[in-house]
Amino acid sequence: MSSDAREVHLESLRKAHLRLQELRVEKLHGLATKINSDFAYVLGAVLGDDYIYFHPNGGGHVRISVRDKDFAESFFEKLKS
Repeated sequence: MSSDAREVHLESLRKAHLRLQELRVEKLHGLATKINSDFAYVLGAVLGDDYIYFHPNGGGHVRISVRDKDFAESFFEKLKS
């Protein structure tokens, strides 16, 4: 791959990464209008213990790593609501 082609490819990756970040922010802003105590609990747990991933085409997943089974069960119940 030539140096110019590599730079074009890297710039394309940078733009894709920025767009993904924008989509995440848009999704979080949309969710912010629906905040309740369960949502706040889930958001706080995720921000403290792992991450939320939003797929660019819709959907996504939440990952949290904890050792406390009671906390995990409580988190799951609040996430469902």
